[in-house]
Amino acid sequence: MKEFQGKKIEGEWWLPKEPQVKFKGYLEINENNHGTLTLTEPIDALRKFWPEDLVTIFGVLESSYSYKITIFRAGVKSTSFGNKASVKLFTNTLLISEHIASEDEEIIYAAYGRLTGLSEWCDTSGISGNVDIGAKYGEEKLKLTYKAHATPYWDLGEGKAMRFFSRYYGPIAFTNEKNISFEEQDFIEFTFKNPISITQLSRELGVWQNFLTLSLRRPSHLIEVRFSLEANSEQQYPYALVIPGSRNEDTREYRHVSQILLSKSKIENNLPVYFKAWRQNYELAEISIMLYSSTSYREQTFLHTKLLSYLQALEIIHREFFDESRFPNDKIKTETIKVLRDAIPQNLPEDLYKDLSNQLSFVGNLTLYERLASLLRAYPKSVGSLFSEGDVDMKLLKDIRNYLTHYGNSKKFNREFLWSSQLVVITQKVRLFVEICFLGLMSLKDEEILDLLQKFESYAFSHFAKHK
Repeated sequence: MKEFQGKKIEGEWWLPKEPQVKFKGYLEINENNHGTLTLTEPIDALRKFWPEDLVTIFGVLESSYSYKITIFRAGVKSTSFGNKASVKLFTNTLLISEHIASEDEEIIYAAYGRLTGLSEWCDTSGISGNVDIGAKYGEEKLKLTYKAHATPYWDLGEGKAMRFFSRYYGPIAFTNEKNISFEEQDFIEFTFKNPISITQLSRELGVWQNFLTLSLRRPSHLIEVRFSLEANSEQQYPYALVIPGSRNEDTREYRHVSQILLSKSKIENNLPVYFKAWRQNYELAEISIMLYSSTSYREQTFLHTKLLSYLQALEIIHREFFDESRFPNDKIKTETIKVLRDAIPQNLPEDLYKDLSNQLSFVGNLTLYERLASLLRAYPKSVGSLFSEGDVDMKLLKDIRNYLTHYGNSKKFNREFLWSSQLVVITQKVRLFVEICFLGLMSLKDEEILDLLQKFESYAFSHFAKHK
């Protein structure tokens, strides 16, 4: 909603439960959609706002024409009750064109979003053209055509479906122009059999932002979000969400296909299966995905911090998706832990007794090395091509994690390791290790993953680079 950014937009404001008390004030929104609402009168009523409260506020903006607006989770930034009384509130999510009391009200049947990176991931275009040079100067002709595209809706399970579509953005008509600028914009669209809330929609968009972050190795941000309160086949999207965070499109040049892990054309033969698997496995994989994605949003993070995040992500992936234990079954594990707890002397200090008892809960759990070795066995071709010494390399990763976690005395590592080329190579390989596991969670087979990696520039570097 760029028309709101960088301006003081006057309006009338009130709390949903007290519509009779109207406040005067203005809303300011910066380029990243962080907003400040300044209320100025009536003075006595301003004392309703307390710093510890987060409130929903309704308003009507006095712009070129009136907008209904809802501000969710507004909180007090500062107050002044001198000659010019005012209360300044920070804003979170804004809803344009409607008043809704709660972000958790389940009212949305369809929505679409435009995300940074989506146009790069959708690596086909409806724009085409050709130039007829002519027989001599002054006879050139240019013919441009454009056709929007839309994929079928794909089932995501639980009554959710999604598709991609594109739209033309530029002048509707032009003549006698020396310079024309237009583009094709790509969108992701959702439909919901059962309505969802704004909170749930934000989460759903986050699922696919993380998919794009994995695919492109670049952070993905929301540019535009709109939704509908009606369930029908011809959707109109009159309501817009303004969500704080970066909204600037990635202005870096598009990259060669070999620099991208996944794009639409690389996996389009089986997209419905891959997308459904990604969505259905997301809840269990979320923590590991967030650990992975956070390194893309913080590019300046130290390499050893990134490596620790990747290794932790691998440990969580294995724990959540691979049902392995040293015990034959849960019954034997429970009985063993009970015997060990009964053996703890009762006359120990209470705190020590509790600590020992709690620590016994982890008896028999797999170590990081065992989990890494198990993942290597799950993807022998793709992971094995990065770590040719197999279990020996998995032990090396375990030792590196222990050193980076504790920084104790080590015969293998010292502080020079933190600035070594070995750390660079290992971090790149472990990042690919995590990505391989995520591709596996999308239902890609080991040989399919290896085929994708062999066309990926970062894999070529990591495959041939030595990590010892």
